[in-house]
Amino acid sequence: MLKQPGTYTIEELEYHSNMSLKTFERKFMQQVGLSPKLFERLRRFNQALDLKTYQPRLSWLDISYKSGYYDPMQMVKEVF
Repeated sequence: MLKQPGTYTIEELEYHSNMSLKTFERKFMQQVGLSPKLFERLRRFNQALDLKTYQPRLSWLDISYKSGYYDPMQMVKEVF
C-alpha cells in the first residue's frame, strides 16, 4: 500500500490474503492501528502534503490530481 499506492483496492487485498473482508479489516486494525480505509486516506493526504512541500510551485489542482483525488474539493472535504 505504501510502495505502490492505488495499485490494489481493499477488496483486492482482502481477496489475495485469503481472508474475509471483516477478518482482513480486523487483522489490519490489530497490526496497523487504523482501518484500511483510514490508512489509505491518510496516505493519500500525506502524499499531497509531500508534493506541496517538495514542489511548492505546483497548484493545489495539480496536487489533488497527482495524489489520486477527483478534484481539490474532494481533498478539502476529506480533510475536514
